[in-house]
Amino acid sequence: MAERDSRQAPPSGRGRQTWKWVAYITACYASHVTLIIIHVVLLALHEFEREKNVTVPSGISNDVASTGVTVILQTFGTGYCILLVWLTQRLSVRRELLQYQTLTATHDTTGAWSGLGAALSTVWDQTKLKAAARGVFLVTLYLAGIAVLHITSSSLMSLVPFNNTEVAYVTTQYEMLNLADLPINSYWTTATALIRSVTGYPAIQTIGLQNATLFETLPTGSGYGPTQVKAVTFSAQCYSLYNVSAIATPGGTYNISASNGTQPPVTYPPVYGFYNNVSYAVGADGKTVTILTTPPILDANLDSGSTFNITQNVPTQGGSNETETITIQIMTCVLSLTNQAAIINASTNALLTVSPPSPSPNPIWTPWQANSTGNPDPQLDWFGSAWTSSALTTDFYGPIRCAERACLLSFMDEYLMALLGAQYNGTTVIQSTPTFPRTLSGFESSIAEVASGAAWAVLTTSGYYKDSTNGANVVKSDFKLHLTINLTQVSVGLFFSILLLVLSSFLIHSPAVGTHHGVELSSCGILQVIWLSSCHDGIRGEVANAEPSKLREVGLRCTTAFGDGSSSQDQIAPVKGP
Repeated sequence: MAERDSRQAPPSGRGRQTWKWVAYITACYASHVTLIIIHVVLLALHEFEREKNVTVPSGISNDVASTGVTVILQTFGTGYCILLVWLTQRLSVRRELLQYQTLTATHDTTGAWSGLGAALSTVWDQTKLKAAARGVFLVTLYLAGIAVLHITSSSLMSLVPFNNTEVAYVTTQYEMLNLADLPINSYWTTATALIRSVTGYPAIQTIGLQNATLFETLPTGSGYGPTQVKAVTFSAQCYSLYNVSAIATPGGTYNISASNGTQPPVTYPPVYGFYNNVSYAVGADGKTVTILTTPPILDANLDSGSTFNITQNVPTQGGSNETETITIQIMTCVLSLTNQAAIINASTNALLTVSPPSPSPNPIWTPWQANSTGNPDPQLDWFGSAWTSSALTTDFYGPIRCAERACLLSFMDEYLMALLGAQYNGTTVIQSTPTFPRTLSGFESSIAEVASGAAWAVLTTSGYYKDSTNGANVVKSDFKLHLTINLTQVSVGLFFSILLLVLSSFLIHSPAVGTHHGVELSSCGILQVIWLSSCHDGIRGEVANAEPSKLREVGLRCTTAFGDGSSSQDQIAPVKGP
């Protein structure tokens, strides 16, 4: 007996053992309460949608971020569940070993902690021989709750896509200030071909150009919704001339002269006969252009302004010539522009509105005076050079096929004619359905559109439209991921967290022990069982003589605090008779 008592821990060691288990119990309860707090905090964050403020930074792949969230939650959940099971199992096994109860009850309850499968098997054993049904059921329920938490913890939060909208400053294209420095000389040949194609092929996109308005645009994908940019709208005012004369020459040309009423007459390059529905520029300077057109353009009072007549021979289908007299109108048109603010669709660059509206030109023919052109304007003075240096087509403006380049229409001429509804078919000019009546206001609008088209073509072909220091505020939207708390998983997790706290309080509370408990063990492995059995000789002998299939029945007759290092309270009930 003295030998067995030597296994007892000294009083000082017993005190350290007591404080150790107090620390374990405190840690166990704290861990369970912390788990509840975590779930309550997640529910609060979900209620106020605070978690949506956490978004994936632009430099991180969405796939990497989603995988990262799952891995972090899975790692944390697994680690936390391991901590809970380790603390609760350690304290619960200690309690069962020190609990004064039947040996079978100790066997069943401690065995249930081997895992959820072992626990379920032990529950089934209780249906055959009830020994510790309540304790086994609590252990099984606790391990099942841990399994549920292990599942929900990996999906408490997830990343979901959303359209992130923000106001951003984006550099525009087709900066209006560039018109003062338009690179006509370098790119004009290519640009004039482009503006003629615009009217010949309506499907060509003219982003930044609409009628006589040239407006800034935004690079593709800049944003969406309406946004404000800068714009200019061109206008033209056309004037009649004084002292118009057309003098025939022996070579079949006409020398045309006219004046503005106060200056000496200006003589223009000689011209041959004209087709009907032709508009041909005979002179241009700065922001002015002098145009011959037939038939004459009427104003709001049905006045044809300044005209002259020429007689020309027109070939007929029979091979002979037919003499006809044709009336040709001469005018000088002056270009102007209005700086505006435009509202465009940021995603399509479609023009929505412009303000203020450009002034309407005078719809009545008025004589051209010396002050009609106004002061030089760097944003417009390129216009005359653009027209006189325009590339030539292979189309003649009249029935006479002269050998001179001056008999050919330029791309700018044909652009104007196309806007007026006249199309060249190779042998003559035919009138198609006009886009508006051939009135003075309509003609002036067409001149303005030629100017805006020319500016747009130069900016486009030169790449100059990209050199902009202007910008606009746009609403940008991009696909991002933000954190979301899954309410169902958090709610289930909270329920089982509370359940685990309650179960742990039953599983780890102080045992009903005997008077001698100097030795305390927290596990029940083979080594511990062999060692403890040496402390309970009577029970060991009883179990050793039993049949393997009757071990649980024999254990029911043995009552002991098996984890106590003393056999003083061991009781063995006699075998019941048949």
